[in-house]
Amino acid sequence: MDIAQAQRIIAHAELIRQQMDDTQEHAPDNWFSEPFADPDFPSGQAVSTRIRREVCVSLNKENRCAVHLAEQQGGVSDLKPFFCRAYPLCIEEGMLTIDENVCTGETLCCSAVMQGPLTIFDLCAFELEYVLGSDGAVELRELAQTRHPAD
Repeated sequence: MDIAQAQRIIAHAELIRQQMDDTQEHAPDNWFSEPFADPDFPSGQAVSTRIRREVCVSLNKENRCAVHLAEQQGGVSDLKPFFCRAYPLCIEEGMLTIDENVCTGETLCCSAVMQGPLTIFDLCAFELEYVLGSDGAVELRELAQTRHPAD
């Protein structure tokens, strides 16, 4: 995530800690990696969330995100990072794509199913609109239909 988003999350650490359970890291200094350069983020600087118990530090033992819960329970908007809200969509080298590496085999979630009946527009309507805006999502759907008309 952009370093500015990580700083916003840390600024709301107490609210987030209230949503954590005993399996999670409660010290905000241990939530993120060191900053690194990445031109796909607004500031050009990004951090990764750290991993604990083989999952993101924000996930509790029920795989629920403490940041997401804090946003819902605390009435604070825009705590959830762009990548998390857009997932499984991501931007790599300036191109909108599907993060298939993270989602491999998770057919219950959001990965592709060969010859499946649903399209990315069905599965990720919210995410596409979040990333592209409503006009952009409609435009992308129209472009896809001109390239791959329905049978």
